[in-house]
Amino acid sequence: MKKLLFLLLALAWAAAFTACSKDEIPDPNAPTGLPALSDPNDVGSCMDDEAFREYCLKEFDTDKDGKISRNEADAVTYMRLGNSHFKSLPGIGYFSNLENFSCTWCATIEAADLSNNRKLNSIVLFNCENLKRVILPNSQVPMKHVQVSCCPSVVSLDIPNKVTTLTKQAFSSCSSLERITLGRATTEIGDEAFYGCSSLRSIQLPGTVSSIGYRAFYKCESLTDIHIPDKITEIANGAFSGCKSLTSIKIPDKVTRIGIYAFSGCSSLTSVTIGKGVTRIEVAAFEACTNLTDIDLPGQITALHDNAFYGCSKLSSVYCRATNPPQLGFGVFSETSNLKIYVPAASVEAYKAAEGWSEYASQIVGYKK
Repeated sequence: MKKLLFLLLALAWAAAFTACSKDEIPDPNAPTGLPALSDPNDVGSCMDDEAFREYCLKEFDTDKDGKISRNEADAVTYMRLGNSHFKSLPGIGYFSNLENFSCTWCATIEAADLSNNRKLNSIVLFNCENLKRVILPNSQVPMKHVQVSCCPSVVSLDIPNKVTTLTKQAFSSCSSLERITLGRATTEIGDEAFYGCSSLRSIQLPGTVSSIGYRAFYKCESLTDIHIPDKITEIANGAFSGCKSLTSIKIPDKVTRIGIYAFSGCSSLTSVTIGKGVTRIEVAAFEACTNLTDIDLPGQITALHDNAFYGCSKLSSVYCRATNPPQLGFGVFSETSNLKIYVPAASVEAYKAAEGWSEYASQIVGYKK
């Protein structure tokens, strides 16, 4: 009886084994989410994108046996793709020691799943016009450089926690990007990081961010709101210029300078809270904010430079809390109508006599502190 039972079990196992094709046998060593290898000794055997497989064979098949062994894959630390005709990167996760990856001018690529490449510290995806889906890895090492720019079909991105700095033009000209989640360790938004991301609606900057660069959000035309973290000390030149859907902004108290053209052309801006620490508002900082109705300048303010509020056609009241009249440049309040400027009652005459302010003498009114 035992021999019969053993024979039946053996036959059942053999039938099950022969019923599975070679391609269907899973690889027990495959990292999560990676396709199974039909040949356990050939990483290329899971690559159903022939163009990507050909590239890998050309670059990494060092013994020229027509396969990419595990040892050959483990030796790869750098991968550079350009002007290639693949649509995806099947099996790239098997290159577990990959540190630097770039894909530039790859017009046909549609998806880049790098989730299993956890040693990456530099990622560049540039001018990939059909790229829609990008999965970045939760890297085991700090990421020094992440760039997904001029990729107009990418809609959303999640930035890993190991990324601390968004480098210059990191996501510029991703015109379809609607949502991005930044890692909790992000400290710096580089120059032009989101330049021309015209579909970006909102973004949550973590409290760790201490620097927002030059034209960082320039022409993010769909951006409706953004919280500026309390660690920020300066609003850089052109940082939010052309954000025509932005409705309100609050400048933290640690900010001392609002840069040139910082909020120019923010035509939907109706509410601006300027922190107590601001001392300088630079040239054309709020130029053409055509729906701004009032502004309250802190007591620490020392300079309002040329055209700071030029063309703010609905601006009707300005409170300037400084006891001594700040430096006032040319055309600061030009192209406004029915404007009243409220200053400390004891300083009215000083304001009316001060250079620049004298031009608005009839509009200056005292208030009691």
